[in-house]
Amino acid sequence: MPVQKISFTHRFGIISSSYKQKIEKDIEQKSQESDRSSSTNSSNHTKKHLLLEVTEEFVRDYNKASASERIKQNEVIYRMLQRLKRKATQLQMHTERSMQLQMTWAELCLLSQCKSSYQEECLTTLYRALIYSPLNMTQIPTLFFLSETILYWIKNDAILEPFLTSTELKLLKIAQIIFQLLYYHYLEGSTEPYEELKIRLSSYLDGLEECESAYSSYPNAVWCIRYIESVGSVLVASVGKHALSSRRNTSSVANFPIPQIPPEDLDKTTNKSELRTSVQELSPILWHSVNLWSFAKKYSTNSLTETMNRSFNEIILSLINCRYELLNENWIDVVITFQILADIAKTNVDILETIQLLAQSESITQLPGHKQTDNQMISHGWRSWSWKLIVHLCECLTSICIGTEQALIKRKILFGNETSSDNILAYARNINTFTTEPNTVSQSKNNEHVCLMQMLTYQTKDENDEDLSWRIRYMGLLCMSQIYKHLQNERRHKTLSNLLWMFIHEYEQNERDNRILEALKVGRFDDNIIQSMKYDLTESQLECESAYSSYPNAVWCIRYIESVGSVLVASVGKHALSSRRNTSSVANFPIPQIPPEDLDKTTNKSELRTSVQELSPILWHSVNLWSFAKKYSTNSLTETMNRSFNEIILSLINCRYELLNENWIDVVITFQILADIAKTNVDILETIQLLAQSESTTQLPVHRQTDNQLISHGWRSWSWKLIVHLCECLTSICIGTEQALIKRKILFGNETSSDNILAYARNINTFTTEPNTVSQSKNNEHVCLMQMLTYQTKDENDEDLSWRIRYMGLLCMSQIYKHLQNERRHKTLSNLLWIT
Repeated sequence: MPVQKISFTHRFGIISSSYKQKIEKDIEQKSQESDRSSSTNSSNHTKKHLLLEVTEEFVRDYNKASASERIKQNEVIYRMLQRLKRKATQLQMHTERSMQLQMTWAELCLLSQCKSSYQEECLTTLYRALIYSPLNMTQIPTLFFLSETILYWIKNDAILEPFLTSTELKLLKIAQIIFQLLYYHYLEGSTEPYEELKIRLSSYLDGLEECESAYSSYPNAVWCIRYIESVGSVLVASVGKHALSSRRNTSSVANFPIPQIPPEDLDKTTNKSELRTSVQELSPILWHSVNLWSFAKKYSTNSLTETMNRSFNEIILSLINCRYELLNENWIDVVITFQILADIAKTNVDILETIQLLAQSESITQLPGHKQTDNQMISHGWRSWSWKLIVHLCECLTSICIGTEQALIKRKILFGNETSSDNILAYARNINTFTTEPNTVSQSKNNEHVCLMQMLTYQTKDENDEDLSWRIRYMGLLCMSQIYKHLQNERRHKTLSNLLWMFIHEYEQNERDNRILEALKVGRFDDNIIQSMKYDLTESQLECESAYSSYPNAVWCIRYIESVGSVLVASVGKHALSSRRNTSSVANFPIPQIPPEDLDKTTNKSELRTSVQELSPILWHSVNLWSFAKKYSTNSLTETMNRSFNEIILSLINCRYELLNENWIDVVITFQILADIAKTNVDILETIQLLAQSESTTQLPVHRQTDNQLISHGWRSWSWKLIVHLCECLTSICIGTEQALIKRKILFGNETSSDNILAYARNINTFTTEPNTVSQSKNNEHVCLMQMLTYQTKDENDEDLSWRIRYMGLLCMSQIYKHLQNERRHKTLSNLLWIT
């Protein structure tokens, strides 16, 4: 009989069809909930990933939030800002990552719209990011977006403030640099395809001139608005709006003499017809300034051959001859010219004198025949310029003065050729004589070269018989106050700083116009943008440190890279390291003893002395000690070899008396060399500790007993850079060694009692608030990481940097603890370190 298989669906019992439908419905519901849960987790992950991305939604929510909610969000804004600082710094030199840099600009612009305590810092970061970025055609749409955003902000938000704020000044400066970048692209011909963006920009430019009345008391702000209007009108002229009526007549450029090119570069240049075509695209004064800039950047003007020097002088003379047509040029081109010259004048006094000659007054007899009729235009020099050009000249002189390291340049910009302090102060006392009797200005001996002091005597009227001279005197006083604020932090320019303070004080006592004295209030703004003038905008000296200011180990790396880099490029005449060692003293340094076994293998003493002179003493002795320790086992030395070993160590330890006079890079390398051999030799570790050990004045040699501050406090008197590196070397030894004694010495010095170590940690505030108690501590005999947590000192500017050392001490201890967790035989030490 055939077997018939009956299929069944429900294997675990018979259920009704309604119950079956209910089960299927429940299963479907659970499946949907599971999908929603996974989707939520995915979105949370994405949200977490994009937590630090700045969005318009975040800005809107923050500005609508209550005060208590904003406090919670400030930490997020701080983290966003630090992230954007790092991105801006890293991307500035990567031309292939231009889009990411532009996204950083846009995010900074959005983040600065949060009305938080970090708004000022956001604007400063955006300004610096724009200045230091290389030009790229792909930036144009982003620059248009930024220009629209800033203009809308100025017209609809900032202008509503009842009084001038530093935020408004920064916004105007950012707008100026954005339009300046767009103008560079315009000169290059790259803005032509962006007609739609130009139409949009023209709508934002409408009504900008109405903002001038709100800033009428602040000439520097009015200048920025005029500059934005003028450049904007050039950019949107192709769409039939804001045509610039004062554009230059380029027909005269073709007849302008082509500047001489150095013979060395003749084979690299194009033919004259091609060169003339490129010249015609720029105004003469702009062309010659670019030519001078490229020459000064390519060659060190302090060491030119006779032929090159002649070419250099011809370029300068060609530029100076442009002053006869200067007032007929488009004023935007003249502005860019002064910016280009200011960039190279920070390191070259010849370029500063070129700027002064461009602005210098001269008698009619000095003029060419066809120019003697233009008495009003030329004979008074810069005094016959429009107020806009003179205001910009003041800003360029201020930029040079703050950015240069040469005292001569600073003094020339402030007081011209006047060297007598009495005459300078008398000039400030008699300021009313100059302003009420303009003819006396020409009789002043100091009138030879333009300087900021002369700005305070400016007196003229415009076409409508309106007295605008107060604007120039305002700018002169504002620039002087900004320079004084900078000089306060420069101890080597203390004399000039004091003289400038007395001059400003005398002028304040004698000036009657309150509009001018308002400059002193504006000059007190904590404007970080002014400090940007200290940097060469054309070099790759980026502001990395500000992005890593909270991480001393990262700042140390940047300082080290800068210092070594400056040594490497010193031969090309830039970044010369001012603190390089004086190797003349090395010749008199005793040559260390060489083991008798190796005497036959060495060169003669004269050859050895020559090689010694190539290294600093401390570096030489450390290399000598390293080679000895690598060659011989120091645990089984003969009596003669042991004596040689001790002599090498003593020679190295004696170098501590000159340690602070050595180049710090050599000291860094010394500690790295010693750290390499200290991992297996406790004698080398003790050598490092002796190099850093403090000692009483009575222990010093007689000729060193006057240097109490430098030697008696040992490592505590070193710069923070050396102490940070010492911490890293001690950490390297501790992690690399297998000897428990070395580990313990590095962590806790000679202290063996666990109770004392823990008591040291509990009383840490006693040491940091009362530094004198540190020297009384028994544990102060040998340097160790525990001592770093009690470091307390101030730098030359009275700034407390001791937190950096305590940070490094704690960081190194945490790294060592993480390493000890995997070392079972050091469990006791690991536990003690964790409790500490």
